[in-house]
Amino acid sequence: MRKPRAIIYDDESMILEVLEQFFARRGYEVFLYGSPVVCPYENLFDSCSDLPRCADIIISDYNMPDMTGIELFQRQLSRGCKTDIKMKAIITGSCNEAILKHCKDLGCRYFQKPF
Repeated sequence: MRKPRAIIYDDESMILEVLEQFFARRGYEVFLYGSPVVCPYENLFDSCSDLPRCADIIISDYNMPDMTGIELFQRQLSRGCKTDIKMKAIITGSCNEAILKHCKDLGCRYFQKPF
């Protein structure tokens, strides 16, 4: 049986380090990305539907190069990502009603920086 797995997307290296330590201390295998990568396997497959679940928890910064965290999660869903949307979270330092509504509509969690 594999260790629980967390995938974290953030363009701030300090945030990646803090979250890596947090999850690693709790027994997670942690994968870090400094920019949005829709799927860790995206260069190998067109869809996630034939793959095992890539992570137990996925966390993404809202403001990242090329796309928002919400757009990232929407693209993952369209590819057939098996990680439950309830186990995905957006983190951001700039909270507003639009971001909260997007998270609620999508069904993911939300956390405000700093945490």
